[in-house]
Amino acid sequence: MKQKDLLFILISSTLLAIVWIIFTILHNSLSSTITQSVSQQIVPIEGRFDAKTLQAIQKRTPITPVSSIQGTDNITLTPTPTLPPVAAISPLSSSSAQISTQSGGKQ
Repeated sequence: MKQKDLLFILISSTLLAIVWIIFTILHNSLSSTITQSVSQQIVPIEGRFDAKTLQAIQKRTPITPVSSIQGTDNITLTPTPTLPPVAAISPLSSSSAQISTQSGGKQ
């Protein structure tokens, strides 16, 4: 590319960016307005502090967190109770199942 072409692209890009910024500012100033009800709700925060509350906070005792659990050494273990053995249960079957098994499943 020639130097004149590069200069033309640079100037055109700069002008385009400037025009874009100007139109964006103009659009935002015209389209974003604060309504009457919103302006009444926006109230600045007063810059005064309650000195009594600040002094009460400073008088608090600092709390140091405990990073480990301290237990007692006299722990007694109780054995788990044993359950009586469960008797074996024979499977239940219907009379039709018995007939079916005796004939070998053939009809």
